Amino acid sequence: RKPRKVRFNKTNNRFDGNAASALAALARPKDSSQPIVTPRAAEDPIPPGIQRHLDDARKLTDEDRFNDAIPILEKSLKAANRKRHQAAEAKIRTRLAHALFEGKEDFTTAEQHFRRALELAGEAPTVMQHSALHGLGDMLLWAGRLDEAGAVIHASLEVAKSIDRQDTVGRSLISLGLLEQYLGNAQAARGRLDEAIRIFHQESLRLEGEEREDDRAHQRFCGLK
Repeated sequence: RKPRKVRFNKTNNRFDGNAASALAALARPKDSSQPIVTPRAAEDPIPPGIQRHLDDARKLTDEDRFNDAIPILEKSLKAANRKRHQAAEAKIRTRLAHALFEGKEDFTTAEQHFRRALELAGEAPTVMQHSALHGLGDMLLWAGRLDEAGAVIHASLEVAKSIDRQDTVGRSLISLGLLEQYLGNAQAARGRLDEAIRIFHQESLRLEGEEREDDRAHQRFCGLK
């Protein structure tokens, strides 16, 4: 049995008893770029052709058109393998796994892709490692494998804290909240989800503040010319 959906109540800024689609949208990164995860990550960006395919697939998955994204991601995976580009392969496998379990409920193949992405990510905590763990945890939760899901989701939260990225912490808290809800722990679920909302709200305010500071810096620079 699948976890129930949950819904965000704008009146009191809380999650009501059924909101996974709203939570998934809230947790989804706003851009398609993610740090590359192998030791050569910093100096080895995703090849432009593969990145274009990833961007095309992201547009489709943002519209919940997961089945349409699958062939694009499969084509991208073949290109990454031909180029022996491990960073691209890790990112593609994570995205493809998500599309497979969301679009086709193909948990077996999705799990294989998630676990291969984890191997490529390496042992050091990174955003890519978190993405693969977070995706695998959600897949296990959706498949009803709750004990395994709990272990993986908690691991994703530890990675998120290690890399000091509040957006990743928020996404892991959402998954923990959904797990608690599915286990019948309504109060614990609400606490996790409310904490995630607080984090995303603070991140939004921080980004707005940075944008305003950039605007002021630009104005000062223009005034000097």
